[in-house]
Amino acid sequence: MFIKEFCNNTPMRYWIGALLIFLVACTSLPQPTAPEQPPAQAVSEEANPPQAPPVATPQQTTTQTEDITAQSPSESTGTYIVGIKDEAVDIKDIKRISLTISTIHLVTIDNSIIDVPITNQDFDLIQLRSNGQTALAANTQVPSGDYTELRIFLQSVGISQGGSDKQAAMPRKVLNLKGDFSIYPGRNHAAIIDFKADQSIFVTQQGRTIFAPVVSYEEHKEAGVAVENNQVLLGATDLRFRKTLGMSANGDMELNYRIDPDAPLSWENNQLLIKDIDVGTRLNTQYTAQVSAQRLNNSVGHSASYEQCLEGCQASCMGTMCKKCEESCY
Repeated sequence: MFIKEFCNNTPMRYWIGALLIFLVACTSLPQPTAPEQPPAQAVSEEANPPQAPPVATPQQTTTQTEDITAQSPSESTGTYIVGIKDEAVDIKDIKRISLTISTIHLVTIDNSIIDVPITNQDFDLIQLRSNGQTALAANTQVPSGDYTELRIFLQSVGISQGGSDKQAAMPRKVLNLKGDFSIYPGRNHAAIIDFKADQSIFVTQQGRTIFAPVVSYEEHKEAGVAVENNQVLLGATDLRFRKTLGMSANGDMELNYRIDPDAPLSWENNQLLIKDIDVGTRLNTQYTAQVSAQRLNNSVGHSASYEQCLEGCQASCMGTMCKKCEESCY
């Protein structure tokens, strides 16, 4: 019945036919495909490029090994300890000698400078003497090798005496402690500096306090050393040398030297001067020359002029310098 009506209904046949043609045309067209997606791993690598692995190249590996070796105390460095003490006799009226170290250097045999890091820099020599202690100044690793000098740079020296505090002047603020010694890999070494404060303090004619240190300098190898509470404790050691060095007026540390305590000292233009008794200047250069000539020409006993010269010299001299008056007036 439906088919008979469909065949007799021309408009319906037209629309049904058009629909069939449209469906056939659509099914014959190529179907669009989704773009091919790269694998998830490829996207990750593109967004985050791979980093170089932490493994160094052979050349870098060699350099790193050398750096580690250079820092290893058992391979190319030794332990170096610096201790400060004062075993001087009691100094009348001086209550404190405060010493501040700014820098410590070692000098190699080829004049290279090795900086020694400071552990402690402030020391009271009077307290160290009272306690019988050796205070720690440095405890570090230094390159093994041969050395010729230990340099200790002083920042300041303060002295408390008679109820007043004063800063002492110094001919030079560095102690050049010369002595040949070696640092051995993986071994302990210790330098002990004993300040002899009773031989190191002077007063100039102007009343200026001078600190020209006299020290006992020791170098120890294979030190049976312990550091406790910033104190250096020495056990059995191989003492390489012990020497006494004193600072001169020009600042040099000289072997077995100290400034004459009776010498007339003067502090001028930031320099320490040791004054000689110049009788010719004090009295009269020409007059003194005439006295000496008369003494030599006449070959007689002391003249009145000689006695006058001697009396004037002895009235103006100081300490042992008075012994030179007779020779000066002769």
